[in-house]
Amino acid sequence: MQFYRVDEMADKKHERKKVLETFTKQDIMDAAIQVLTHHGIQGLTMDRVAKEAGVAKGTLYVHFKNKEQILKSAVESSFAPLVEELSNLLDSDLSPDKKLEGFTSRYLEYFDAHSDFLRVLLYDRQQAHAQSRRYRTNRYWTLVEKIAKVVEDGIRSSLFQPLDPSRIAVIFIETNVAVAIHRLWSKSPEQIEDDAALVSEMLLYGIATSRPQDEMKL
Repeated sequence: MQFYRVDEMADKKHERKKVLETFTKQDIMDAAIQVLTHHGIQGLTMDRVAKEAGVAKGTLYVHFKNKEQILKSAVESSFAPLVEELSNLLDSDLSPDKKLEGFTSRYLEYFDAHSDFLRVLLYDRQQAHAQSRRYRTNRYWTLVEKIAKVVEDGIRSSLFQPLDPSRIAVIFIETNVAVAIHRLWSKSPEQIEDDAALVSEMLLYGIATSRPQDEMKL
């Protein structure tokens, strides 16, 4: 027969509780995303989330103060895996141009895979405020810094022109956002590979067939 000290039993009980709370919170996040997908932001209620998650309504208040907090956490939770994957890609040993090409492909793939949920967020007027908040999040500026570093590496290796890395990083991210949103509303979007190649071609190589010569000064 195995015996445990009181402190060991307390630690194990605390660990089990923590694991259970983690799973419960994730269940609530998954439920909130389902409710948002089918009912929109205006239809997000504590009752609906609790029913979808299969938990008592009081359980929601253990983790969240209100539905606004659930909404914020659901959005952050849905984007977290993508941000982690993109960050790992930017930190990889790939060449700078391949990193940016891979970034666009994965970004567009994510939007296609979660199109129903993202359409709801973009359609609702409240999302306009969320879009403005995007520029104040650590997540956004972390990606900007990582991409700027990739651009700097490309400049040092003579792959890219010596332009402002931070400004290029912002333009790169915003271009990906614009293309992803366009795909959400398009009735027949192009293949992801084609759109990703277009973004890479335009941003890495430009759209002009040749660079204009400097005008001669008289």
